[in-house]
Amino acid sequence: MSSQQEGTLTPSLAEEDDPTTLQEQMAFYDDVIAAIHRLPYPQECISKAALQMKIEDLARKELKKIGDIIEQKATWIPAYQHRDVLLRDSWTGVPDTPDAFFSRHANTKARLILRLVAKPVLSLVKSLLSTPGLVLLLISHFEEFDLHNRIEEFIVHWEKTKEFEALGVAQRKEKKRLQG
Repeated sequence: MSSQQEGTLTPSLAEEDDPTTLQEQMAFYDDVIAAIHRLPYPQECISKAALQMKIEDLARKELKKIGDIIEQKATWIPAYQHRDVLLRDSWTGVPDTPDAFFSRHANTKARLILRLVAKPVLSLVKSLLSTPGLVLLLISHFEEFDLHNRIEEFIVHWEKTKEFEALGVAQRKEKKRLQG
């Protein structure tokens, strides 16, 4: 085998254009690992917190892609399966799933974000369910995300529709009570 062929089989650890050398990269990660070891928290808590941050980053990236797709369309509404999950209010008797947890603890915005970014993050969120506090923190962060204006408009419309439906149900119950 020629030396040129051997070179193509061996991955380069530091690119020529990369300003950092392998030693600098190793020193950086060594510093990060040392800092993590100094934290006064159990390793499981640190890894779960890192997972929660990873979910947020993946969700932001996915929402950016969705926003770019929305820009190319004249109108936008979420897929039917996402709306079906949003419509489902009763998760009683359902094993604890991300959608069930979000339906009990999140508003429409966080629930829709979970649905829109489900493919890359749903399994990761499922692994966070053993630490409900982190899932609640994830929900509060989702609720603070900036979304494409058409997604925001959908959320406003969805919530107005739900309020209107709830008002109609209450009025029908009151009418039935008065007649009854």
